[in-house]
Order: sequence, then C-alpha cells, then structure tokens
Amino acid sequence: MKHFYMNKKFWKEIRKIIPHKKSKYRPRKSVKKVMRALFYILRTGIPWKALPKSFHVSTTTVHRRFQEWIKERVFYNFWKRILVRYQKKECEMMKWIALDASFSKAPLGGESVGKSPVDRRKMGTKKHICVDQNGIVIGITVSGANRHDNIFAIETIKSFPIKLKNKLTILAADTAYDAKSTYKYLVKNNFIPLISKNKRKSKKNIPSIKSRHRWIVERTHSHLNSWRGIFIRWNKKVKNYVAAIQIAATYYALRYL
Repeated sequence: MKHFYMNKKFWKEIRKIIPHKKSKYRPRKSVKKVMRALFYILRTGIPWKALPKSFHVSTTTVHRRFQEWIKERVFYNFWKRILVRYQKKECEMMKWIALDASFSKAPLGGESVGKSPVDRRKMGTKKHICVDQNGIVIGITVSGANRHDNIFAIETIKSFPIKLKNKLTILAADTAYDAKSTYKYLVKNNFIPLISKNKRKSKKNIPSIKSRHRWIVERTHSHLNSWRGIFIRWNKKVKNYVAAIQIAATYYALRYL
C-alpha cells in the first residue's frame, strides 16, 4: 500500500516548485498535506469526497489548490525541471524515442472527449505520449477517443518541454502514424522515422519495419494506467487530466535521478 502515498523523494523535489503563499485571513493548509492528499486521490482514483479524514485536509481545499497550481503551471514546471536533470544524466537514452496512444474511459465527458470506437461508442479519451529508451515520458497530449492517432503525432512532439540535444533522433511508431505529413515533419525536424508501413494503403509487397524497442512505450502506458485517476478520466477539464499525467510521468522519471 506504500505506493499509494507520496514518498520522500517526490516531496523533496516538488516542494521546490510549489509556491508557498500566506493568507490575510485564516492560515492556509500545509502544502505538504494538500500534496499528499492530491497524490493519493490520483493514485487510487477515489472520488474527491471520499478522501479519508486521516489526511486532515478537506476535499474542497485540495481541489481548489489543484486548480491554483495548474494555473501557475506548477506541474508542468516540475516535469520540465526533472527532465532537464534527467537529460544531463541520461542524454544517450534520448537518441531513440517512441510514440503511441492509449484509450481511457471518460464517464463524465468534458473537453477532448469522444465516442470510443473500441468500447461500444462510450465516451472516452486518448492520451498520446512519447517516451525514450527508459520509458520516461517527454511528450503528452490528450484527444477524444474518436480521433485518429496520426492527427496528434506532430502536436505530441511539439509538447516536449525540453529540446533534444542529439543531431538525429530515431522515432518509432506503429502503422497508425504512417502518413506523408508525419514523415515530412519528422525529416524536417531531424528525426529518423521508424514507422511500420500500412499495407492496406498499397497493393505492392511492402517490407515490414519493426522496432524491437517499441514495447517500452506500451510498458509506460501500463505504468500510467496503474494510477486509477488516469486509467479512468474523471476530470472534465483537459488541463486537469494532463496535470495528472505530468505528475505520474515525473514520479517515474525521479527513479533515474
């Protein structure tokens, strides 16, 4: 059960990013208490109102502070800060990256949500991520479940909070990303496309292109889906859901520091 709670290493790093404000009226709740409660909610996927009293903080306070930190880009800056440190240590691992998307149910609907073609047209969403050879997330976007993966390929690459230092970077992806526009953008921006060919687009015998490392991005999706607050999207706002993914992504990146 320990993995449901915020560990010391995570708190030690995020406390440097979160602004500590003072209130003119009642004293504000401890930042650590709020962050511990928020981490637990995202990790377990429980409703906000089901937060145990043992955290000694109200759900309204946690939710209000969560919105406040998103506006101040706390979680984006935290993710970026850790990636910068990780890049200095593991720059070689970023010579190869992989791109893929994963479905999540979205029972409450909201922004960037659509009818899922693989779940009886129930409301769902897609999280598009890009990872390096260690499975560290370096790009995140969210779309409706009815949107094609390739449409958000370029947007996911543009979402990188850091610049890749390698002159050429191999990008692996499946047949969903086999499109001329994607190839053109990748080559123009110093990427080497390693994308499986879609055989249905041509009658000719096309040699299969496979990357033996592409399973890493699927493993990362599995790690993210172990956070029940991410596996099922309860957030109506896209920013809230992206922030949850950023928190989880940073949590796993800290393992390599």
